Amino acid sequence: MLLSLDGRGPLYRQVIRAIRCGIREGWLAPGTRVPGSRDLAADLRVSRNVVLLAFEQLKAEGYLEGRPGSGTYVCQSLPDTRLETPPADLPAAGRVRRQAALSSVGRRALQQFQSAMKPVRCHHRWQYDFSYGLSLPDEITAHYWRRTGPAMRSSDYDYGDAAGYAPLREAIAGLVRRHRGIATDASRVLVTSGSQQALDLTARVLIDAGDKVVMEQPHYQGARTLFLAAGADLIQCPVDEQGLQTERLPDDPGIRLAYLTPSHQFPTGAVMPYRRRLQLLRWAAAQNVYLLEDDYDSEFRYDCRPLEALAALDRSEQVIYCGTFAKSLFPSLRIGYLVLPDHLLDAFRAAKWLADRGNNQLHQKRLAQFIETGDYQRHLRRRARCYLRQRQALVDALAGVFGDRVRILGAEAGVHLVAVFPDLDEATLRRWIDRATHYSVGVYTLADYYHRAAPTQPGLLLGYANLSERRIRAGIQRLARALNDVQAAAA
Repeated sequence: MLLSLDGRGPLYRQVIRAIRCGIREGWLAPGTRVPGSRDLAADLRVSRNVVLLAFEQLKAEGYLEGRPGSGTYVCQSLPDTRLETPPADLPAAGRVRRQAALSSVGRRALQQFQSAMKPVRCHHRWQYDFSYGLSLPDEITAHYWRRTGPAMRSSDYDYGDAAGYAPLREAIAGLVRRHRGIATDASRVLVTSGSQQALDLTARVLIDAGDKVVMEQPHYQGARTLFLAAGADLIQCPVDEQGLQTERLPDDPGIRLAYLTPSHQFPTGAVMPYRRRLQLLRWAAAQNVYLLEDDYDSEFRYDCRPLEALAALDRSEQVIYCGTFAKSLFPSLRIGYLVLPDHLLDAFRAAKWLADRGNNQLHQKRLAQFIETGDYQRHLRRRARCYLRQRQALVDALAGVFGDRVRILGAEAGVHLVAVFPDLDEATLRRWIDRATHYSVGVYTLADYYHRAAPTQPGLLLGYANLSERRIRAGIQRLARALNDVQAAAA
């Protein structure tokens, strides 16, 4: 039997293609006995299991049939549609690269994804990676998630409510009432696959192509790319040491949404004072604009008094509150949430149902128990003590190595800070970042968080949640050596 393998893909797939080709070409006619699996394996120099797998697949497709006590044969009645020979003028597979016929949303999404990925480095590639967002649980919490698994009822294996597991929504409502002052109940909570899906749902429900969205400048680039992919026209509003400059908010009837981070402005770390929060709410009510409040790391505050969330002050149902467990627990959990005005509940629930039918029930159930037992609060207290030490190690290391050459912003809360270097320009900063990789140090420029503008002062965004105090000090020492290299080369 003249069969040859083509060298493409797994061996059993090559055997399948070879036999199928023989049937299509006609030299394995219907009713023909196929060599036994041992003989064919020996001829093709493959294991017998490979041939047996190929036989089973071809039987399932209707090409072969087994006859007890006799062997394997080509079926008398073959699947005609599978035997049609491709036209001679049809190009061979792999020779033509087809252009994707994308929708306008698809084109914008691809463009924004490619743009956003340019400055992104591979996490954990560097020995001393100061990347933001790599929060890790301590060993006690990690052990809990490894060893525990809540009992599953038969109903838990179904899709569940798209809005989220009811006890988890109750637990989240309790958290935001106690810690953020938001008067809400479980009916207004929508569980999402992280804060990014929460932002995406907001864009899907509220934004049409051409609508205007106000954003802080600088801002979280994940929100920027999402709104641009939705076709929004972005309006940048500058930030100072007190957050969004509310006096600079535009008077424009075309604005549908404003996205902001008032409790710990990302990335500068500024905290918006009470007076500006009230100004923002008055502006939103006058302009009929929704405010999307991203409260991404409010669990960790060190040197500042916690303020009520913007949503806690809202009396006009203008604020959509977004929270996440990515920073307080770990990113791979992929659980975030929205607290919504009553009149938006049905639309957001429908959009969530269309997107994914609901989050993983097991993870939601486990998280609900983690909160209800008090383990979550104990975890937060442990992490806050740890992050406080790590933050102080970073602040001390920066001050000790760079002295008055560095100015530190946003260290009062969260798990990152900004180090501004007034005597450097952006080109020198980027050369410094590149040189730091030779010392296995990953640092990131503040400029990536600006849209169509350069930062007023060059700076680095430094996350510290995934680095020990010792590694923080060692990483900053190496970073200083990298800057010395850059400046020596320029001299």
